[in-house]
Amino acid sequence: MKIVFGIDQTEDRSNSVFDGDVFIEKTVDEGQKKLLEEIRKKTAADERAQATPRWVMYLRTAMSAVFFVCAFVLARRAMDTSFTEMIKDRLWLFILGVVSALSYVGISVYEIKRRNRTVRDTDDGELKRMMQDAESRSYAMLGVPDSSPEADVLAAVYRLEGDRIIQGNRLYSFINMVFRIFRDDRYMYLANYENLYRFPLKDMSGIVRFEGKVTVPNWTKDVSFEEPPFDQYKIGSIRDGSIYYESNYALRIKKGTELYILNFPPYELPLFEEMSGEKYGK
Repeated sequence: MKIVFGIDQTEDRSNSVFDGDVFIEKTVDEGQKKLLEEIRKKTAADERAQATPRWVMYLRTAMSAVFFVCAFVLARRAMDTSFTEMIKDRLWLFILGVVSALSYVGISVYEIKRRNRTVRDTDDGELKRMMQDAESRSYAMLGVPDSSPEADVLAAVYRLEGDRIIQGNRLYSFINMVFRIFRDDRYMYLANYENLYRFPLKDMSGIVRFEGKVTVPNWTKDVSFEEPPFDQYKIGSIRDGSIYYESNYALRIKKGTELYILNFPPYELPLFEEMSGEKYGK
């Protein structure tokens, strides 16, 4: 079994090719690929510019820790004496606590102002326009209908251990990727900015469900997962912004003698049932 958007690193840890690239029907030209790469580099540079320097994060964490230690010690001392006596007895600790608290607030304000200033300096609309133009050009090259909806699919690096598939990393089970999806009488299609994947409807053999917690880096939809129609899928978030849900689905696709599975989140089940013609549980 292979994973359509899986990268098999069992033998080659540097492999970066999806198993499902055998389904690629069309790709954009070299000029468009270069443009997309330039946009990716610029986006990465802007993200790095907006990121808080590591030393600032360490200092903020240290100030927070110092404040809580001081507050804990002072609170314990205040239980045995008056506030005035506590201040006299632990004046240096009180001053240290105040300084650390003010430092924490100051660093937090600095982070916010720095991030806002960087956004103003870098995000002048040019990058957004470049991305929109590149997206439109890519989809036109690939023949993607304007009316085709977006769908999240799940990608993962994996390795084989006997008959077991070990996938994901210590942080995420999958990476969620956004594709445009559409179909005709013979095929279901998925398209990103570079490639058009074509899957014969006749080679599809049902939809299966995989139980177990799935964690992905982020939420991609414009509507919150706490609002309809997504609130029915018991989606939760972690403090770092990652998203989790209790299971995922997969569309089974044969190619020659090989079975491929195309993983997707539970909230995309109705869309994949419509586009594939397959029904879960039937």
